[in-house]
Amino acid sequence: MDALAREHLDHEWTPNEVVKVLPLTKKYTFELGCKLLLGVVDPEHIKRLADCFGPAVNGMLSVPIDFPGTNYNRAIKAGKTMREELIRIIRERRKEMMMENKEIEGRDLLSKMLLLTDEDVHSFSDLEIFINIFGLLVASFDTTSSTVTSIFWTVHSSHKNPKYFREPEKFDPSRFDESGPAPYTFVPFGGGPGMCPGKEYAKLEILVFMHNVVTRFKLEKTIPDEKIVYYTSAMPECGLPVRLQPHGK
Repeated sequence: MDALAREHLDHEWTPNEVVKVLPLTKKYTFELGCKLLLGVVDPEHIKRLADCFGPAVNGMLSVPIDFPGTNYNRAIKAGKTMREELIRIIRERRKEMMMENKEIEGRDLLSKMLLLTDEDVHSFSDLEIFINIFGLLVASFDTTSSTVTSIFWTVHSSHKNPKYFREPEKFDPSRFDESGPAPYTFVPFGGGPGMCPGKEYAKLEILVFMHNVVTRFKLEKTIPDEKIVYYTSAMPECGLPVRLQPHGK
């Protein structure tokens, strides 16, 4: 994961003076998911998957009106294409592993799932594997659980409440040491039964990525008061453009 983060920054960030953080991080998280979960490394293949994945995810919380031109309609079409493509990848990998006739260790999640069996020693079907892989891709890319939670509960009401977080506006990583915040006071991944299933994966992904960013660059927002808009999750209206200043320059 660390090597992939560094590779992404080398190609997408370092050559530029100003970058838009939101689209680049979305691109990075999807590429990372394809490589770690599916073993897909070809950039063109990843792009084809992304072209289907984006509309499918965007339609998840849309009004369920199946009419041409609506997000829901586009999501249905994109989801069908995504399912066909992922199942094709699954079947090709299954065939490859059967031909090799041996267990493949240390590969992606897909390969490991193909080796798993349930309690009755039945291997999982292509559709079952697709459902799990697609769910993890969504969880790693743009989780919706915190958005659903925020419909009923404004996140900032606890995240910036001095009762729970002393000096809430201050950057203080030590506040998360040991047991961390009290339950249901820090909810970027939702809470309770609706908590994001990809929470631990996302936390590791964020930690590795941010470590590589802050050790390379000093960041300056080009739109200091950029508006936050809400769709499937809170996001900066203009994609969070920042000016990069490499350390040591």
